[in-house]
Amino acid sequence: MIHCQLCNKEFKQITTTHLKKDHQITLDEYKGRFPDALLQDESIIMSGEKNPFFGKKHSEELKEWQREHFKGKKNPEAGKKISDKWKDPESSYRKLMQSESYRNKMSQVAQDYWSSEKSDNHRKRNRDSLKKIRPTWEPKLAKIRESKEYRESRKENALRMWQNMSKEEKDARFDKQIKTLIKNGNACKRSSLEIKLYSMILESCPQAQHSVWIHKSKTGRDKSWNIDIYIPDIDTYVQFDGMYWHGLDRSIEVIANSNSSRDKIIHGKWIEDRAQDDWFKSQGKRLIRILESEFKNDQEACVSRIFNKNAN
Repeated sequence: MIHCQLCNKEFKQITTTHLKKDHQITLDEYKGRFPDALLQDESIIMSGEKNPFFGKKHSEELKEWQREHFKGKKNPEAGKKISDKWKDPESSYRKLMQSESYRNKMSQVAQDYWSSEKSDNHRKRNRDSLKKIRPTWEPKLAKIRESKEYRESRKENALRMWQNMSKEEKDARFDKQIKTLIKNGNACKRSSLEIKLYSMILESCPQAQHSVWIHKSKTGRDKSWNIDIYIPDIDTYVQFDGMYWHGLDRSIEVIANSNSSRDKIIHGKWIEDRAQDDWFKSQGKRLIRILESEFKNDQEACVSRIFNKNAN
C-alpha cells in the first residue's frame, strides 16, 4: 500500500477522485508538489512477469493473416472516444459490451471479487463514505421524491416501460409482484365467510381461482385491483363485500363526512368499488358482488346467483 502525501491515508492507487474530493487539487498538481511520490502500489502494476501476456507472442501464421487482412484498411475505431463508440449501435465496442459472453464473464469477475477478502476494504470505504454524505444526502433525496415533477417522471417512465414489454414479460413481472406481496404479508386477508364461498364454488368449478389481480395499466386507476374469485368456466369475477370495510353498514354520506381516518379508508374503498362496477360494465365483463349479509342469510342462493348467467 502507498500513502497519500497530503492526508497520509493508505491506497493502492492515488486517484483523481480522492485528490479532487478531499484536497481540491488535480493529479498534475499533486505530481508537481510531490514528484517522487508513488501513484500506484507495486501489487497492481502489471509490468514485466506480472503481466499475464509476458513472454507470449503471436504465431507467424497469425501475423501473416493480420497483414493480409488489414492491408490498406483504416481502423474504424481509431481516434474515437469510448462515449462515441457506445453511441454507435454498429460499433464493435458496443457489440462486445452487449454480448452475453462478455456480460457473463464480467458478472463472474464481480462475484469472485465481492466474495473474496480483497473486497473488505472496499466495503469499509463504502460504509465510511455513506456515513459522511448521509446527513446531507437523505434530506435532499426525500425532498426530491416528494416533488410533483419526480412523481410524474417516475409514472411516465414506468408507463413507457410497461407499454414496451411483451405479454410474457408483463405476466412474469406481475407474478413476481404478487409473490412479493404474499411473501411480505401484504396480500389481502381473507375472511372465513369468503373462504367458505370459495370452497363452495370449487365443488362446482375446480378451476376457480382465488385472489386474481387486474393491473392498473389495464384499468387506468392508481392501484391494481384484487378480485376475490375468478371462475374461468363461465368467465365471471366475484367480489365478496364485507359490511364494515365496504361501507355497507351505514349511509355513505355519513362515512364521507366523517373525520375518522378509518372512515376515510372505507370511503375510498366504496369509491373504488363503484369504479370497478363501471369498468367491468364498460369492458363487457361480468362482475358479481356477494354481500356478507346475503351470504349469512342464504349461502346456496348466493352460489346459484353466481352460476346463473342472467343474474347480476
